[in-house]
Amino acid sequence: MIYKRCFIFLLSLFFSCGDFLGFSSFPEPKYGSIDKVKLSLNNSNLTELYESVFENNYAPCIFQSGNVRADALIKVRGLTSRFDRLKSFTIKIKKNDTKYTFEAGATLTNQLAMYTYSKIGLPAPETKAINLFINDEYLGCFNRIAMYREKSINSHYGTPSGEMYKAFFKKMGYDIPVQGMSEKKFPGDENFRTFNLLLEKALNLSSSEWINWTARYVDKDEIAKYMAVHDFLSVRDTSLTNFYIYSYGKYIILPWDNEISMNLDKPCELKGHNMITRRLMEDPEIKQKYDSLMEKYFLPPVGPDDLINDLKTETLRIFNEADTAVSSNYKYFVDYSAEYNMMIDFLNNRAAQIP
Repeated sequence: MIYKRCFIFLLSLFFSCGDFLGFSSFPEPKYGSIDKVKLSLNNSNLTELYESVFENNYAPCIFQSGNVRADALIKVRGLTSRFDRLKSFTIKIKKNDTKYTFEAGATLTNQLAMYTYSKIGLPAPETKAINLFINDEYLGCFNRIAMYREKSINSHYGTPSGEMYKAFFKKMGYDIPVQGMSEKKFPGDENFRTFNLLLEKALNLSSSEWINWTARYVDKDEIAKYMAVHDFLSVRDTSLTNFYIYSYGKYIILPWDNEISMNLDKPCELKGHNMITRRLMEDPEIKQKYDSLMEKYFLPPVGPDDLINDLKTETLRIFNEADTAVSSNYKYFVDYSAEYNMMIDFLNNRAAQIP
């Protein structure tokens, strides 16, 4: 009964004042030059979209961006953002099965993090700022993140098939099997054997046994790349859901949301902060590769491969793109200057925190 009352109350808010999606009369925004994405839903599909807060179902819509116009599906995104006042969304374009997440607010840190993973050689998802409209109402500047696609990620690693899992552990590895919490992204089955095997080995093998096992079943180059960027950027939220385990016969970690990062005052511990990353960093070969990447890209003395100046330039580009897209008095969004200044300060000073 309480659930139903809450549902009716929130539904009334949705149709009366538009707080759920941001439908309202706002000052004319400065759209800037970034791409516009327009989504169109009829009234019944708007209701389905609202109900996706609770039901996790998609609603039909029309997707339009530039010259692309296609049938699509939309739902309120994920568990963590579902009950925020301003929603984030997942979009599935039927034509080519492309999936995007649209995160409320163009979080500068997440865009820079994905750029950094890409620069170091990982196939991180494209992340960019877009202006989002639903039924011609401007919702604001959102992050558009292209979700990993089975065909492209398998092709990148030269295999006809692979398995992708979004990792979630209540106690980081002590709740095996994990299929009640984690999510299998592809292929579309409920077989978690590959993922459970990794957890069982990480949990139960001795150091020497573990190192022998990783030599055969872990892609140490890719793990070292992920860990070097993850640790330099001081990513704080991958103790739970925000990393993907991919296996093409060997295991690697691929990044997802990294918006909780680049904090000089509360840097996360190096070499990982969950069971999988900690155990992987026990491997001396991974550790050596990780140290080399840190020194090559992030730590002084500055050399030809140093990424810091490149990251500063990209931070400024992302800031300018997002900051000019939204009017300063658009009520749901803050000035990006503070985040930009924090990021530049981080890039200037992070190396001094790393032994």
